[in-house]
Amino acid sequence: MHRRYQKKMSKKITITGDGSWATALAYVLLKNGTEVIWHIRTPEILESLKKNNFNSHYLRFIHFNGLRPTLCASLNDAISQSNQLLVVVPAAFIQEVFHPVAPSMLKDKQIISVTKGLIPDKQITPCTFFNEYLQVSPENLAFVSGPSHAEEVAEEKSTFLGVFSQNTELAGEFADMLRNTFINTIVSSDISGAEYASAMKNVMAIAAGICHGLGYGDNFSAVLAAYASREIRDFLNIAVPAERDFNTFPYLGDLLVTLYSQHSRNRIFGNMIGRGYTIKAAQMEMEMIAEGYYACAALSETARRLNISVPVCNAVNNILYKNAEPRSEIQQLVFNLR
Repeated sequence: MHRRYQKKMSKKITITGDGSWATALAYVLLKNGTEVIWHIRTPEILESLKKNNFNSHYLRFIHFNGLRPTLCASLNDAISQSNQLLVVVPAAFIQEVFHPVAPSMLKDKQIISVTKGLIPDKQITPCTFFNEYLQVSPENLAFVSGPSHAEEVAEEKSTFLGVFSQNTELAGEFADMLRNTFINTIVSSDISGAEYASAMKNVMAIAAGICHGLGYGDNFSAVLAAYASREIRDFLNIAVPAERDFNTFPYLGDLLVTLYSQHSRNRIFGNMIGRGYTIKAAQMEMEMIAEGYYACAALSETARRLNISVPVCNAVNNILYKNAEPRSEIQQLVFNLR
């Protein structure tokens, strides 16, 4: 399922997104010699990059002096300038961002999603959205995942990424564009499995954060990690059956880093909920998107429809969307996991 590729010629790519992960990937691609057209939605960030060569909101220590991305305020203008589009937009906002984009604009374009979540009201993955609603062929779709916090990528710490696509040539070429001295890459065809796994691990990280906020210790954290791993694996085997080794870094590795890392915004969000924050207060204080919040209800509903047992996901959904009291809900989860 996994194959390695040698480096090929550098290319040109458009990026949409102006958060920390988009900023880190723009830095990596530019550093690797790829020409980048960067669509920036936030006026203050666009102005900061134009005048001062850094993102005023995220990863301020990255300076693009000498790297020179082409900056665009219009997504359509940015799309028209290259044949590949790297989507680094939270799943909850993908429909809004792409509302002005006609399917004809994406004809024959290659779309690479780095979004780890689900389109909330449609209960589908981003790549499924691009296929069904913007008529992008599965052969032109790819997804990037792995244990890869933007902060560490920006600091050039060793990172492993998987590029998933039915089109192994597309996956291999983008894997080549990412690979350098601190980024290792593999490719796989399990695009739907990787998308669902990455959405579910964010929900599991919220659960881990809630438990930590409530005062549960490392002993139970390890138990939760084991059950979260099984829950994701069982969900994938039924929802998107395929030959895959779950005990590899794009699946288990990505889950573990999101459960435990100090950079995990989903764990931070859950920790705030466990400590008594309201959802709105936690979101306002974080100033970042916790993808698991938006994916949770969609995953619970998908699991219900497919008759898949997802007790951890359901517990988080009950707390976030059904006004369940966190302590009593987690106590019930502890009982159910025995």
